[in-house]
Amino acid sequence: MLDTNSLTTTFSVLPNDPSRPVRLTKFRVTPQPTYTLDEVKKLLASCRVSTKEGVRNHAIISVLFDSGVRESELVSMGIPDSIYESKKSYT
Repeated sequence: MLDTNSLTTTFSVLPNDPSRPVRLTKFRVTPQPTYTLDEVKKLLASCRVSTKEGVRNHAIISVLFDSGVRESELVSMGIPDSIYESKKSYT
């Protein structure tokens, strides 16, 4: 249990709040435009899933819109080791 008496003897109490003169900067944030459901469907339909690139693009768009993940987070994602190992054995 914390003894408040020992705190007052260990730490000195400041007469004034030292952070009082500090003012936070306020930023205006412009809302990002959102896509409609039809626009997302058109993006997904534009991916030619008969090619490797089309499948990749469809997967990227799906992850972005389904999860709300940031672009940088998506780029840092990797193929799980178990999938990579199984695919490596076929090449």
